[in-house]
Amino acid sequence: MKQISTSIPMNLMIICIVIVVECIALSNMLKAQDTDYVSPTWDFDGDQIALSAEGLVLIYDANTGDFNQLSRVSEEIYALAWSSDSNFLAATYENGNVEIWDAQNNSRVLELELDNPANVMAWVPNNLEVLTIGGDIAQNLNVWDVSSGVRLGSYRSGAALNVEFDPTNRYLALHTSLSLYILDAQTYTVLVSTSRVTCCTNQMSTLAWSQDGSYILTGSINGLLTIWDAATLTPRCQFPANPYYVQ
Repeated sequence: MKQISTSIPMNLMIICIVIVVECIALSNMLKAQDTDYVSPTWDFDGDQIALSAEGLVLIYDANTGDFNQLSRVSEEIYALAWSSDSNFLAATYENGNVEIWDAQNNSRVLELELDNPANVMAWVPNNLEVLTIGGDIAQNLNVWDVSSGVRLGSYRSGAALNVEFDPTNRYLALHTSLSLYILDAQTYTVLVSTSRVTCCTNQMSTLAWSQDGSYILTGSINGLLTIWDAATLTPRCQFPANPYYVQ
């Protein structure tokens, strides 16, 4: 049997330590200032790490540890999202603005002014559009053309907490705290949904597609993991993810 090496090159280890130390220092500074911040996010190539805080967006080079600051404003940042080609980074702000940045030359290429702040955001797989979700209104899922800033459509999504396209880019999964939905990725119409889970310990907080698109994994705030059949959204299995699971 071939043995897999688990050793880490010294130069990569040093870079990782530098990034971690700088992130910890930034985190401590923000905590000292009572500032909210968004967790670091890898780009799809694995070469860049985006970190956001209130009015501060940084992009780290994962190979060298160097970083560039994209913006500093007085608004809280709600979400970050990389385009699938890793060329662009989108950020949503408390004041309703959405900014699109060219991560290669650190320039802002688009700014949108939304009627309602977006707490959820994702790039459409063609990298030509972004979708935002936010606001206590019926049609709170909006799709935007990145080149022009034109809103291409508005749809119903409820109080969605997370969204993710499937590996084929034909479907979009989203969840509220109590329900899971599969939407057509072209029309954004609901194809199938779950019944509401029992409130409130089983509220869903995360989701992820399997690599072949056959299953969806959700995690609940009480530590329960559920694997769903993506075609029917029937639960295949459930198990606690930590020893402190409370039913």
